[in-house]
Amino acid sequence: MAKRGRVNSLQAAWEAHRLGDLKRAESLYRQIIRLNSRENEALRLLANVLRRTGRVPEAIGQLKKSLAIRRDNFDALTELGKCHKATGNLREAIAAFRRAAELKPEKAEAHLRLAEAYALDLNYRDAARVLENGLASIPGELRMMRALADTCVSIGRYGEAVELYEKILRDSPGALKDAALQEALGTALRMAGRFEEALQAFDTAISIQPMLPGAIAGRAEILESTGQSDDAVSQLEPVLRKGRHPHPDVVLTYGRLASRAGHESDAIAYILKTLKNPSVDASKRLMLQFLLGSLYEKQGRYDESFDAYCEANKPWANRFDEASYIEGINRLIEVFDEDSLDQLPRAKVSVANPQPVYIVGMMRSGTSLIEQMLSCHSMVGAGGELDYIPAAVGELSRDFGPDHPYPLALRMIDDAKMTMQAEEVHSSMSEIDPEAMVVTDKLPNNYLHLGFISLLFPGVRVIHGRRNPLDTCFSCFATRLGPQHIFANNLQHAAIAYRQYRRLMDHWREVLGIEILDVDYERVVDDPEVEIRRVLEFLDLPWEGACLRFHESDRVTRTASQDQVRQPIYQTSRYRYKRLEKHLGALRDALAEFLD
Repeated sequence: MAKRGRVNSLQAAWEAHRLGDLKRAESLYRQIIRLNSRENEALRLLANVLRRTGRVPEAIGQLKKSLAIRRDNFDALTELGKCHKATGNLREAIAAFRRAAELKPEKAEAHLRLAEAYALDLNYRDAARVLENGLASIPGELRMMRALADTCVSIGRYGEAVELYEKILRDSPGALKDAALQEALGTALRMAGRFEEALQAFDTAISIQPMLPGAIAGRAEILESTGQSDDAVSQLEPVLRKGRHPHPDVVLTYGRLASRAGHESDAIAYILKTLKNPSVDASKRLMLQFLLGSLYEKQGRYDESFDAYCEANKPWANRFDEASYIEGINRLIEVFDEDSLDQLPRAKVSVANPQPVYIVGMMRSGTSLIEQMLSCHSMVGAGGELDYIPAAVGELSRDFGPDHPYPLALRMIDDAKMTMQAEEVHSSMSEIDPEAMVVTDKLPNNYLHLGFISLLFPGVRVIHGRRNPLDTCFSCFATRLGPQHIFANNLQHAAIAYRQYRRLMDHWREVLGIEILDVDYERVVDDPEVEIRRVLEFLDLPWEGACLRFHESDRVTRTASQDQVRQPIYQTSRYRYKRLEKHLGALRDALAEFLD
């Protein structure tokens, strides 16, 4: 009887819960728990009621009791993750959702919740990893494919995103009428530089849902990229005027266009209006704050500009792990020291044209400008920010596990493995422009991997972009660089990263024996012809005047410097720090040894 009575009571409580009578459900759950404090299901369901009625701390307490009774309770872990997510404690939410996904990898919802928590924490790379693992357990699961495609766009894996969106459109007949999916495909195609296909996808989205903000913003971005700025603005204005709150995608696009057209005040007004909308997600809110800072800065409103940059950086301002960062640099210097280099494997391959050239440096140091100038040379294939080196490094770390992470993993492989990796990287780079003499990879962070690159390509040539240290660090702070550059969200952390970057570059010069050409941003701005001639001579390439007309190129640039490289060289980014110097005293002190 007791068991039947318990079941009946729980069923009655659940029926009230299901019908939305949460007050009665709570009362019944509490009665059950008073009779048996170890009634796990009642504890979990009571926690759900408490969360839904805004009493999250109490809900967490009930769930802790439930998990103390049964640690592997999938539903309780899921509810705990939801509670922590509701309080903004994403670290604990991720921990709970991760345990739930480990318990039931066959449940798509478990992977989706964990990936969403990582994305809310702006950690898109781990979100992608979770979804990839989920699809390995549940191949073809459409919701995870869609989420992975969206995440790939966030981390610059545009080709993969396009493939996933197109697969969803093939495999799910109803998807053809999904305006948001067509818009997402258009965005991925636009970012991949496939403008005509992107316009087709955007037009399809708009035919399904007229005035769809993201699709209209995407069309405007393409029009602007192809020199049709007036048409781009005219497409945005009707959408901006529609509704109480402008759509953030439209505002972001308009803000970038307005900045170039001298309509900063209008853009600022739209941004401030949009930021008042509580439904704008965290990622878009940060982008709006960074754009607001740049518009204020352009207007000479430097205090307001600095405040906007601080607000944009606030969510990540204290997440930099200084000890771990320095330990990583120490490990590179230890593995690639002068005595150990001869013991490391080297590729035994003669590299034919196109020759790989790496353009490296601290973020925001002028690497995009250097590559854009080179891209106009008839013998240069410009690769942009390629992921081939980080991917090869990641593969080594996965192959040898946590006991031998990169760079320690290099001690575990032989020349044959290194040769195979060199051939794979060179083959991929050659596809960018098979007829070129030189192909560039301008991923700035490859400065971390110059030791590895020198083992792949012993005769490699490296162009090192440099810029005033204060300008470099402040520009990092004033730019949305993402979680892989977590140091950039705090000026003191940026100074720490800068010091370690200089330390590592000094080490590479001392031990690697490869050719490294320093190119200073300030000198490029002062006398671009002299500097580009130096670079071409370094690469054994003849002079071509087209390199000075880089801003006329129709090449797509997808970095934080995309606006700058579409314009002739200008002086406003030179010694930018002087306009906000009163806010940068601590940064100046931290970088004193590197300042003239």
